[in-house]
Amino acid sequence: MARATLASHSESTGLSGAAHRLLTEPINKENELKRSFLAALEDADILQAIENGDTFSDLLRYGLDRGLVSQKALSERLRYANSQIGRWAAGKATPQYIIRERVLSEMRAMLKASIGEPAND
Repeated sequence: MARATLASHSESTGLSGAAHRLLTEPINKENELKRSFLAALEDADILQAIENGDTFSDLLRYGLDRGLVSQKALSERLRYANSQIGRWAAGKATPQYIIRERVLSEMRAMLKASIGEPAND
């Protein structure tokens, strides 16, 4: 059972407070990390910062390495090969600035969807 399913299952079966906390704590921490990363991606200075390809690569790699966004889902949304997303994250290639903006926009939308916030990009 996935963690989210376990958490909702614990609520519906009336598990003890301790058991419920054990099941929901990882989800809460994951959502906190997603919200923090989302806030960083929404920072007004971020578009200026991604003019530097290394900064873009670092942001992308951070999101992928921590499982905050899925490389496969991102490649599907952007319609780029999964391997190309990997090259960008590794700093082996840098997309044009307009593509970097789009990547960040898609990452924001994915993060918002994963924590239940409306996407307004």
